Parts: sequence; structure tokens; C-alpha cells
Amino acid sequence: MNRFRAYFPRDEAPQTDGDPGWAGVNMRLDPARLPQGIASYALNKRFSKGRAETRRGTRLMAWAHRFVGGYNPEDRVYPYGTIAGAGVFNDPLSAESWLILATSNGVYRSRPGTMGLPVDLPAGQTIPARVQLIQTYSGMVMLRGAGADPLYMTDLDQGFQTIPEASGISSVKMPRSSNGIYFQNRLFLVDARTTQPYVDSVWVSDFGTTTDVLEGSSAYNSFKINQGSADRLVGLYRFNDTTVLALKEDSVYVISQVFGDNTELAQQARLDAVTTEYGCRAPRSVVQVGADVWFLAHYRGVVSVRQTEQNKLQGVDQPVSMDIDPLIKRIHWSMAGDAVAAFHDNKYYLAVPLDGASHNNAVLVYDTLTRQWAGLDQGDSIKVRDWVKFSYGGSIRLGFVSTDGFVYLYEDGFLDQVGGADGVKTYAGIQDRLLTRGYHGAVPGQKRIATVKASVRTWWPSLTVRGHLDGVAERVTVASNQTASRTQFVRPHGTPDYDTSNADDNQRQPWRGDYSIDPATPMVTGSGVEPDLHQEAEYVWRLRSRGRYLQVEISNAQGRCEVAEVVVEATRGSVRLGATQ
Repeated sequence: MNRFRAYFPRDEAPQTDGDPGWAGVNMRLDPARLPQGIASYALNKRFSKGRAETRRGTRLMAWAHRFVGGYNPEDRVYPYGTIAGAGVFNDPLSAESWLILATSNGVYRSRPGTMGLPVDLPAGQTIPARVQLIQTYSGMVMLRGAGADPLYMTDLDQGFQTIPEASGISSVKMPRSSNGIYFQNRLFLVDARTTQPYVDSVWVSDFGTTTDVLEGSSAYNSFKINQGSADRLVGLYRFNDTTVLALKEDSVYVISQVFGDNTELAQQARLDAVTTEYGCRAPRSVVQVGADVWFLAHYRGVVSVRQTEQNKLQGVDQPVSMDIDPLIKRIHWSMAGDAVAAFHDNKYYLAVPLDGASHNNAVLVYDTLTRQWAGLDQGDSIKVRDWVKFSYGGSIRLGFVSTDGFVYLYEDGFLDQVGGADGVKTYAGIQDRLLTRGYHGAVPGQKRIATVKASVRTWWPSLTVRGHLDGVAERVTVASNQTASRTQFVRPHGTPDYDTSNADDNQRQPWRGDYSIDPATPMVTGSGVEPDLHQEAEYVWRLRSRGRYLQVEISNAQGRCEVAEVVVEATRGSVRLGATQ
């Protein structure tokens, strides 16, 4: 009897798939359908020069804290108290710029080299939970909402003053308001009065003043924003030199041709609807990004208003934040009215409350150079009340005032400095995470995934690497808390260990595992020390997993991690009937 032996073909040759560089994040699409260079998720990452690198840290401003008197031997940074609002005041008398902070403990002024000094308030006047500070031509206005009259300051030594009574028969004293702008030498305010004809109206000061307006003039009628609609006017924003955006809760309007005296203003100003599809949830999230204006819309996310070729303003139907919609869904919308945004160094920063938080505990970042979202920033110090910009170290820097009373520089250094209620500052490593797209190779179907390779530049790392397979929470850990040695050299073989005191003056000798500085060891500087040198190495991790695709998650618990490229090797599995696991 003849017997036949069946021979089956071996598995195909290994397939490779990977990313040679990085541009940004897309959380909306299926991971297996993302284009090359786009990650599925990023925490505390920036995408620069094709690398996914750890964001810079937060730095406490030692000059911007409450002065408690006496000698401060422990270099403590004392909080101001609960922050109601912050702004920069350009003193018309001295031409100096001051950071003004309105707090639960009063109002303070500070600038580099000068600790927080109190600014006087009129007797009996207090600071509510939220205020807006507006720089005018000759001073600063403090808007205290619907519950308190505005205050005005022209001289820091005199402090804030009450608004004087209207000076003319047809003049009207500046009303209560929560939002406004200074534009065309006039103050524009969202009128907080709740009786007709003031509801949904814009209060406009007379030219060159901030204390009264000729409310009886015909110009006033040009600034009633769709009165009678169910949504309320919440904010104003300067779009260009002659145009103001009027932002309501569920709609957006534009007041164009805003210039000239009261008569010209009345004859030329025009109100038009931009969109009734969405409105503004957070009036301080409005920021100019290139030629467009972005802001946070209720449940919709970040939206845009742009100028067409016919010089008309148009609302864009597709949200700007569509690619990070899973993050938008995590916003605590009942607290999102205090979301704040800033545009700096080609990036849009939006601070929002996530996951039920009562304060802005996360920052969503968009990079206009790569035209991609960079994910989100979080950390113990990120409690953003207001963004501020100030001159520091010879350049204009972005900072923020935290809800618990500290002033931070944003994106500075390798660690997060965190302020404490007792004035003691601590340091926290920046925990970052990158989740790649789904690597599936050129051939569809199930595969045996054998190898993950990554080229990574690090500084004092602690890496954890996991593989995410298609399915329900199917994860495999391939490396845990992987570090690099400060003392050992990769090559040549037999090289003596590095002395972390740099006694041999060889801090920059090549092929050492990690070039971070040991903070517990005093160093000999010798011919020079470079404390921020990164070492680049190729890591190879083996795993035995099966799936349609594999996502690679690279997390770092401390220091710095720059992911240059990731490659996955897999082979196509044998054909089997039924489920394959």
C-alpha cells in the first residue's frame, strides 16, 4: 500500500512595517489605516524634526510670588491664593510691563526682579471668583462680572479706582460685564444688564475714553446682536483692524466696518451672521491662528472662522479638532466655560478640564508647522487659570497662572517644577507616552509578530514598551522600566566605567549608555560639561504574538525620550480554519 506524505509550504518571508519619522496624532481613524508618521495617541509629546520627543517642563517663576517679608533662606515660592484672573499691564508712565494678578487675597503686581507687591483696591471692593483684565491705551480695566462694577487703573501707585459717574446728560456709566476687548481706541463690552434693550448688546465707549458711551446715539443700535434669540452673547474678539466677532452660545456674528467717530460708526457698522450651526462655549478660548480664528464650541470641539477670498467671514463646518475627537469627548463640559487658549511659537495651546475635573488640568496642543495635533499635556503643575506672555531671558515667553496661585513658565527645562502650599517647590519627571499606528505590513490577514525595533534618543530614561494587538484590551509587555547606565560604555569592550564626578574630565566621551547628570554627585567641570546630552540607541525587543496588526506603546516615566523610528517584523501565519488566537 502506497503512502503519501503531505508537504505544506513554509510561512512567508518576514514582512516589515514601520515609521521613519513622526508628524502628529490622529485618534479618530482605525490604527491600521493611519498613514506613515502619524501616531494613535501621544501624552506629553512634541513632534519636532521628525521625532516624537518629550515636551519641555514647567518652571516656577521665583520673582512672581507673594512677598511674605523677611529673609527667605529656603528659596520658597509662596502662592498668591486662588487666582481670579491675570493680565499684563504696560505702565504708560514708566513704560514698564507688569504681571497683574487678581486673587482671593487681593491684587498683586510682579515682574522679573520684583516679587509680588500689593495693588490697592477701593475701600470695600472685593475680587470675585473670575475677572478679566483688559489693557487700554492709558490704563487697565478690571471686569468683575454681573455681580460687581468694573474697576479702572491708570497709575500703579494709586491702584484700581471705581468708575466715575457718567459725565454728560446722554452718557451712560460703564456697565457690569464679564468679557470685552479694547479696539480702535474704544472699549467694547458684553453688556451684563438683564433688561431690555441691553440683553445681547455690546457696550461701546466713546472714542478715546473708557468711562462712558453716547448710548443715545444711533451708533448704539448697530451693536445689538440678534436680540430675542435663545442663546446669549458671551464674548467678543478682534478679527482684524475693522472687524469684531460677536460670539453667542449657539451662533456667531460679525460686526464689520468698525472705525471712525460715532456718526461714521453708526453709518458704516454692519452686523452679519457667520454661522448658526455652533457658538462659543469658552470666550477666553478664542485665538487667532494664522488667518483664522479658533475657539471651543460646546460638544463640537475646536472650530474655526475664516475669511474667504471675497473678504467674507465663514464658519468651517468640520471641527479643527476632529482628529482628536476622543479627547474632546472627555472634556467636562459643565466646567468648560473657563477653558483658555493661547497661540505661541507656531502652536495653539488649549487648556481644558478633562475627566470630570473642576479646573483646566490638561492642555491640547496643535502644531501649525506640521498641521497636526500633538496630543495632550498633563502633569501635577498643569492647573491653568490664564495664559500669560512676558519678557524673560531676552525673549517673549509663554507662561500660565495656575488656579492654586503660582506663575509658571511653560516648556522650559527637563522636569516639571511643582509649587506647594507651604512654598516648597518639588520636581517631577515628565511621564510621556507614544502609541503608534497599527503595523500590518503589505499583506492583509493574521500574522505572527516576532520583533519590535526602535531608535530612541534618551536622557535618564525609564522605558516601558507594550504591544497592542487588535482585539479587546489585548496587550503584551515586552520591556518594563528599562534604564540606561550613566557609568558603563557600550564600546569599546573593556572601557573603564565613567566617574560621575567627572574627575577624569571625560563627560563627553562617546558610547556611554546615558549622559544625564547625577544630582547627588558634585562634578568637576574641567574642560566643560554638557548636561543635556542625549544618547541614541537601537532597542530590539522579541515577542511571540499573533494578530492582524500591532501597535507599539513606548512610555517613559522620567527624563527624556525622543522616538526616532519604529519597525515591526512579522511573518504571515499558516492558514487555519476557525478562529485564530
